Parts: sequence; C-alpha cells; structure tokens
Amino acid sequence: MSQSQHETPDSRYEVGQVWTWRTRPGEEESRLIIVRAAELPEVGRVYSIYLEGIKLDIGNGEIQDSLPHAPVTAEVLDASVLDLVGSRERLPDFEPAWQEWREQEGGVFSIPVAKILATIEQAVASANDPFPAINWSAVEDGAGLEQELAKEVGKEHILYGIPCQAIARANYNDDILVQLTESATHDGARYAVVHLTWSGKSEEPPWPSTELFPDFQSWYEPGLVARKIENRAPSQSPPANNSRHVFGLTKTTWVLLIVMAMVIAM
Repeated sequence: MSQSQHETPDSRYEVGQVWTWRTRPGEEESRLIIVRAAELPEVGRVYSIYLEGIKLDIGNGEIQDSLPHAPVTAEVLDASVLDLVGSRERLPDFEPAWQEWREQEGGVFSIPVAKILATIEQAVASANDPFPAINWSAVEDGAGLEQELAKEVGKEHILYGIPCQAIARANYNDDILVQLTESATHDGARYAVVHLTWSGKSEEPPWPSTELFPDFQSWYEPGLVARKIENRAPSQSPPANNSRHVFGLTKTTWVLLIVMAMVIAM
C-alpha cells in the first residue's frame, strides 16, 4: 500500500508496524500492530490498532488475548507506544471490526491504550448489568410490581390484558420497565416504561402513564447518553443477545462503546 494512502509525510506511523507499548501489569509481552490508517471527515487521521497478547476480561470468566480494532489518534500512539520492533506484511484479521465501527459511526479514542482496555472492560460489565449506568436497578422478583401494575391498568389502558414482566425500576421515581410477552405485543412494542401511582386500584387513562418501545436498546441508549452528559467525564474522546467471538465482544458491548465514544467526545 502506498504512502499516500496510509500516512502523511511527517507521520512516523505506518500500516504494518509492530510496537511495544505501555501495557497494563501482566501484559508486558503484548504487541500493538497498526493495521489501518485513514482520513475521516471531521475526525482527521485515524489509526486502527490491533492488540495481541493482552488479557481482556470479556465477562463470564472469559479472557480474550487480542483486540482486533481500536480507533485512535496519533496522539494516543505517541502516549502509548515504546519501541518499534518490527513490521508485518500479512496483517491480522481486523476488517469486520473496522467495518462495524464505520457502519455505526463510532468515535475515536483519545485516551492511552491501557485505558482503552479498561474502558472496554467497563462496557462489558455494563452490558452484563446495564442498569446502574442510567440510575436504574434490575428487578430480581417483580411479582409485587406486576401485581400493582395489573391493579392500576384499566380497560381503556394500552396495556390492559397484556402480560408484562417487570425487569427494572428507576432509582429516582416510580417508573418501572416491563417486557411484553412476545405473543401479546402492542403495535410491535416489546418494552414499556410505566409510572406507577401506587393507588392499588384501577386508574383512569392515561394513568398509569406509559411509553412503549420496540426493543431494549431504543429505550436504553437515550438514557445512557443522558446520564453520561449529566455526569460529564474528563476529556476523553470517542468509541460496543447475540454472543459471538468475532472480536470477543457481544454486539451489545460494541453498541455501548459506540455510545460512550460519542458522549465522551462532547
């Protein structure tokens, strides 16, 4: 690949380079490989790096030894790499991860590589238990909430006669998140947020107030963004139930990383 495709004249970073880097404890033998460089609109020069020999906790007791793609700036490389130890013509497989990131319009990390791994592990943990990130709590036994909901929903209510399972509740008010059974959805909606009145009796519409959502992510992502903006993080920039070891990360985790990236960049 030509220099014009991958680097500016004053860049010291080229596709195929293999670097040692400032690793986390226990990852000293890891190597950082530059697998792509590209000019992106409104972002500028972006490098995709591949990490091998790492110990990435992807949940459920699994440790992943590589990360096929992390989009970074030259400044991140400056702060992270140590010695150039070689070059590879045959690059590891990173294309699917790169394409997924581009399709989702993900951001670019501006934090050191070691912190990127920590951020990914945090996103994995959030994917396994996503509710604390938006100040909600998972419901282990929702029988009491479901009984109250059944009492409050009158015959004219949009949820009347639809079996609902309580799966989470807000920590700051009486909102609950319920999942509608697949055989009894309402206009294609699978989730609903209901504000319980705790009256113990049938309410007149529109109470208990209810908002329908087609899927979990359409409800969760706006709340995640709102919480991240409210709790604005220090200056860090961009960057995820269908478990697949494409990159060792579930699709939900990549979505969370994308959202985190967009928010941190603000």
